[in-house]
Amino acid sequence: MPLLALFASRDKGILKEKKFKEIIIYLENFHFAYNAILARRPNLIDPIYTKFAISLRKCTTASEVNDVIQNKLFLPLDSLFPQYSDFESKFIELAYSKKDLPSNMKTKYAVNKLFCYYDEKDVPDDEGTIEHIIPDNDDMSHNIGNLILLEQGLNNDAGDKIFSVKIPYYKRSSYKWVNEFVDNHSSWNQSDIPTRAKELARIYYTKVMGRQDGQ
Repeated sequence: MPLLALFASRDKGILKEKKFKEIIIYLENFHFAYNAILARRPNLIDPIYTKFAISLRKCTTASEVNDVIQNKLFLPLDSLFPQYSDFESKFIELAYSKKDLPSNMKTKYAVNKLFCYYDEKDVPDDEGTIEHIIPDNDDMSHNIGNLILLEQGLNNDAGDKIFSVKIPYYKRSSYKWVNEFVDNHSSWNQSDIPTRAKELARIYYTKVMGRQDGQ
């Protein structure tokens, strides 16, 4: 990634901190969708980054920097940004298990980013842990549609209880995401998991990443 060129432009004062942060967030979202979710070829990205970095280092004004960012970075990467249908098809397969699954890391990342969206935070809570709403006992229970972030103490107290018994523990949570979930679900079973997985995919794509689902 062309981070060195971005840092150099920021250090010269021709790339403002707000714009710098916007670029980092964009790149984070792009690589999560493109590499982590879709596992697409990185060789299409390398030439874009090379041309962008070369052009950025030649800039001497903020106006030139903004033009290069828009035309040499955002526009080329936007052409590669996964369509919503492709993103959804893979996102709904995300799973998290107490076992060492290859997908655990990116699923945890996605759940933490969703938490930040719902709770309007820049970073996840250190006390937050992955909670399986239906206990972690089969492949369906591992699916992202069955996951939420819950304080570790409450997660331990809820344990492997059925959902109706877990509700009082959820209601003690300080997390807006958990409170909203409880308000909207008086019951929970396996048939609800695929529907919620798709809902989370759309929220992630449109709210967390700021994309339009028609793209």
